[in-house]
Amino acid sequence: MLIVGETPWFLAIMLLFFTLTFVAIGLLTLTQHWAGLIFVFVGGGMGVGAMGVFVERLQLILDARAQTLTLRSRTMFRYTERVFPLADVIRAETETGRSNSRNGVNSGQTLSRPVFVIRNKSGTDGTVTKPVTAVLSSGTGAATVTGAVNEWLKALRDTNDLASATDLT
Repeated sequence: MLIVGETPWFLAIMLLFFTLTFVAIGLLTLTQHWAGLIFVFVGGGMGVGAMGVFVERLQLILDARAQTLTLRSRTMFRYTERVFPLADVIRAETETGRSNSRNGVNSGQTLSRPVFVIRNKSGTDGTVTKPVTAVLSSGTGAATVTGAVNEWLKALRDTNDLASATDLT
C-alpha cells in the first residue's frame, strides 16, 4: 500500500490569521461605530471563502490488496472520492504549464501537478488522464509524487518499463 497526502498547513494558517485580523478589527470598531460589521462580514467572509477554495487536503491511496487507486480531496465545503481499478492505472505523469506572464514578458514560472494515465473504458482502447487536483503548483512536489507512484507500480508489476505496461491485466 502506498499512501501520499498533502495538506497546505502554511496557507491555512496564513488565511486564518487574515480572517481573525479582520474580525478583530471589526469587533473593536464595532464598539465605536456600526461600520465594524463591514470588517467582520466582508473581511472575515473573504478569509473564510479563500480557505474554502485554496486549502485542499489531498490524499491518494494505491492499495495492492484491494486492487484500487483512491483519490480523495477535502475542502471546507466539499469532499470527493474517486476510486479506479488498479489494473486500469498505466502510470503516473507530471503535467506542466506556465503561470501568466506580466507586461508581455514571458517570466512566468513552471507549474505542475501529478496525473494518472488510465485505460479509457468507453470502448476506444485509448487512455485518459485523471489529475489528482485541479490546481497546478510550483515546486517539485508533483515530480516527487509521480516518481514514488511509478516506482511502486514497477515493484508491484515486476517491470522496469511502465510505458509498455499497457497490456497488463
